[in-house]
Amino acid sequence: MAVIELVRSGPLICWLYFAVFMMPDIMDPFYNAEDIIRMLLMFGIFGGCYIAEVLRGGLQAVDSGQKEAAVALGLSPMQTKLQVELPNAVRTTLPSIISVFIGLWKDTTLLFIVNILDFFKLAKDLPNSDLRFLGDFLEPLYVTAVVFWVFAFYLSRVSMKVEKNLGLVREGGGEAA
Repeated sequence: MAVIELVRSGPLICWLYFAVFMMPDIMDPFYNAEDIIRMLLMFGIFGGCYIAEVLRGGLQAVDSGQKEAAVALGLSPMQTKLQVELPNAVRTTLPSIISVFIGLWKDTTLLFIVNILDFFKLAKDLPNSDLRFLGDFLEPLYVTAVVFWVFAFYLSRVSMKVEKNLGLVREGGGEAA
């Protein structure tokens, strides 16, 4: 809980700076990681903390009747958590989990600020490094924007399809739900 609250209390850019400047001092005695590995680790920790918080809320939203039914069937507390509560929590929090992934995908552009090579940095530096783009500074950024939009749109459509297959979406609007 302390790690989750600590990580969620700071913006991602601060944690990326931490990964660039302080994490090498912490990790080097054990493992000499490249910048991109430290960034992936930081994105994983940051995203994991947000997903853990979303799942915590989902676990608290599970109906107490289901928990009581699991106990009445003789399931152990671990079995109840894994076989009854967690599937229901994931099912109800799936839209929020997908939203966290989409947000993390868009947050990868922050790597540009800490001078790590990413898709956005390539688009920004391309006009300066390739004569074919001489004077065309916006076209690579437009392509980058389209790629980010397509991936986020695709992920949201996959989420909608999974939600529909899980029975989370009822046709007919609010009255049917």
